Amino acid sequence: MKESVRTGKARLVILATDASDGTKRWVTRLAEMHTVPVLEQHTKNELGDSLDHTPKAVLAVLNRHFASGIIEKSSLQAPLNTADLNRTRQ
Repeated sequence: MKESVRTGKARLVILATDASDGTKRWVTRLAEMHTVPVLEQHTKNELGDSLDHTPKAVLAVLNRHFASGIIEKSSLQAPLNTADLNRTRQ
């Protein structure tokens, strides 16, 4: 997740509601620095189960259409603009 946000590949970060406070602060700060929207929903177990994997505190969505669909379906009311999903990658 960290590398995909730093390199500009991540279009959305999903943060588990039961992630530690330190993880929440770090992920939020990193995403804000790189203008990536953060969606805080679901538990670590739910995120891991959705991938048929072990519990996950953080997921990065790389596909802009998938990220946009997740944002539209969620109740995301964040100050970050979804136009950030369409920014040009270099």
